[in-house]
Amino acid sequence: MKRIDYGIDAPNLFRGFITGSLISFSLLVMSRALFEPNLITSIVDIPLAVMALYLGFMGCLMYCYSKFVKLIDAQRLLGVRNWTGNEQVLDIGCGRGLFLINAAQRLFTGKAIGIDIWSATDQSDNSQAQTLDNLALAKVTAKCEVQTADMRNLPFTNNHFDVITSGWVIHNLEKLEDRKEVIREIVRTLKPGGMILVSDIVNQTEYVVLFKEFGLINITLHRNPIREAFLKAVSFGSFGPFGISATKPLKKIAQQVGY
Repeated sequence: MKRIDYGIDAPNLFRGFITGSLISFSLLVMSRALFEPNLITSIVDIPLAVMALYLGFMGCLMYCYSKFVKLIDAQRLLGVRNWTGNEQVLDIGCGRGLFLINAAQRLFTGKAIGIDIWSATDQSDNSQAQTLDNLALAKVTAKCEVQTADMRNLPFTNNHFDVITSGWVIHNLEKLEDRKEVIREIVRTLKPGGMILVSDIVNQTEYVVLFKEFGLINITLHRNPIREAFLKAVSFGSFGPFGISATKPLKKIAQQVGY
């Protein structure tokens, strides 16, 4: 029976970890098999063993997060909102539909729209066809729409959505100016009183600063500090999953968003 599959995040990095681990382990085995144990081989074997274990661990960590933990985190973050079922929802960088499907399952008369540029570098086998398959498997096709669009220039009118979500996406933009433009577009298209629910792996402080800059209120970080500290340590600061929620005030904030 076919199941919903959200793929692997950063598949090239994942393959690099697994390949590096296998190569390191192979070199360690060859060293033990071809040379008599001595001081030189011991000095070489130790870093090979450490490298094989570390890279293998990181590969397994990426797989577990992509396949299991990320799904739980998405459900918890979306659970922050008291859903009515009639919301208009936008999922930015929907990928293969994790947030899109979870949001749609909370809707009755509402609608969820997912946008993406379908980069297979950021998520394995990422395509509109894969997302539509997942929507069908989740039986939420009638409540969803999928479009190709750049998150820096959203093709929607001002004050359009009740909820805007995004999962592990905005950090893929390397320039601060681009990430800031995404937040500007989110605030522009969000209705007064609407909620933003964003999950990401880096730039936690930056999100808080930008949300405040664009006039959002009720800014709350949703995180596990112990888990976050551990993951940042083993990834040298490049991986620390967290969620953040905020609300657009009922009073129009025209100056910050430019409308």
